[in-house]
Amino acid sequence: MNINYVNLHHHSHWSVMDGISKYQDYCDFIKKNNMYPAFACTEHGYLGQTLDYLDVCKTNGMKPIVGCEIYMTTEDAWQDYVVNKNLPKRYHTVILCKNLDGYKDLVGMNNDAIKRGQVLISRIKRWYVLITPDLLEKWNHGN
Repeated sequence: MNINYVNLHHHSHWSVMDGISKYQDYCDFIKKNNMYPAFACTEHGYLGQTLDYLDVCKTNGMKPIVGCEIYMTTEDAWQDYVVNKNLPKRYHTVILCKNLDGYKDLVGMNNDAIKRGQVLISRIKRWYVLITPDLLEKWNHGN
């Protein structure tokens, strides 16, 4: 059964408390069931696993779609959190890379947010990388 569908939001064991499977597990399942030829890796605010993901996809003949799950917030909401510790309203967002330039932008944006301290850590030690509109604008080179 070959379907014209690609899942654009997967978590693996790299996203603590959201996924337990490894990339090879996904590839095995997809191939066994003759499903889609690609899947997206969108871990929580983290891109350190990308080489592992690309490697597994290449080995299994699958098209990798690199991305990241982030949370959008406004600059005002972030500043209110910094000053008053009021949790900012945040909007769940998945960003996918169109090409190598898009990947470089995503890495730059993610690193900028982390360097600025725009990260919330929940009670269960999950990272929430908060992206503000200025970072999206700075790291968007047409992708």
